[in-house]
Amino acid sequence: MYALAGPNKDASEGMKRELFVLSSKQHGGGPVMQCWHPDGLLLSTTGQNKVVHIFDRSGALVDEISLAAPCQQLDWAKDGDLLAISQQESNSVLFWDKNSRKTTTLDTNLKESVSFIAWSKVGPQLAIGTTRGNLLIYNKKTQRKTPTIARHTKAITTGAWNGKNYLALGGEDKQITVTTHEGEPVEQTVVKSEPLDIMFSEMKADKKSQKTESTISLNLGRKTIYLYNLTDRDNPIELAFQPKYGTITAYRWFGDGYMMLGFSEGYFVVISTHMKEIGQELFSSKLFNSALTDICFSAALKKTAVCGDNTIKVVDVGNWKVRSAARCDLVLFRSGGHTLSTNSLFWSGVWAVGAARCASVLVEHTTKCVLACVCCGNVPLVGAVDR
Repeated sequence: MYALAGPNKDASEGMKRELFVLSSKQHGGGPVMQCWHPDGLLLSTTGQNKVVHIFDRSGALVDEISLAAPCQQLDWAKDGDLLAISQQESNSVLFWDKNSRKTTTLDTNLKESVSFIAWSKVGPQLAIGTTRGNLLIYNKKTQRKTPTIARHTKAITTGAWNGKNYLALGGEDKQITVTTHEGEPVEQTVVKSEPLDIMFSEMKADKKSQKTESTISLNLGRKTIYLYNLTDRDNPIELAFQPKYGTITAYRWFGDGYMMLGFSEGYFVVISTHMKEIGQELFSSKLFNSALTDICFSAALKKTAVCGDNTIKVVDVGNWKVRSAARCDLVLFRSGGHTLSTNSLFWSGVWAVGAARCASVLVEHTTKCVLACVCCGNVPLVGAVDR
């Protein structure tokens, strides 16, 4: 089922008020994928039944989109006018227009299937990666498709845009590439394991340096965190962790060069990436008996939600006090609009904490196709916004 809960009537008892509930038949078997509209106005969801549902924040169904194959990825354009949908074993991308509520199909004119899509954070470009390592950049404003010279030899599986409209990609060929929004090559390097969860960060070298998204971070084979600075390409940094933590299941940047990490043995760890204290642990605690499966952070509320053992816990950033979500005053999110777990992760019970710009909505994914949005504490439905 799908449930959205609003402010409780008695915060001390952790009560929740359901706003809407959908049957588990809505999404079919398997995990549920969701993607929030950039302004938190719409929520798109899909399961294995090959139907994408668009809901508004009151739970009303806005539209349904039937697919030819199971959905592979959902992503909203930065201004929220288009939802891009990629499907398994397909060489095209489907667009749903928020204003007209119509769908159109973008044919890549490539023989291989699409393996990755991502809208630019600042421009009209959509990056489309394929199973053979090709990259196509589509401009929704000009409707121009720009193919690039293949720099990957295998499937492109992860990627991220930064504020300067640079695109970093990683693939099964263990390569990291960086291109401009026009497809011009900027950088290419090889790593020792398949890169996962690529992000651009605002890592600082010292107190006087300015914030800049020039550092590419990635989960390297779930064993280490790899930091590659575009302004210091000869000196990449690889961060290893205590063996008792297990493998890296999730990581998030926060604040001024700090990082939160979750591990397969249930540990939650916070480190600094400042050069003078690189890798230093600021906090470490075993929060779950099994894997910590996901993390989401709210800069506005200075709180972090983590999940594992079929539960969600909230950590206050600063004093690092941990409480269960049922007893928290606020439930919090980062901006971005994507689910935080990757499709390759699958855990029993709660397996993902979703992301939304509105701080009053929390999303859980479960193995029974349950997508639950809850709000704990006396918080209005339109809560603080984390931008």
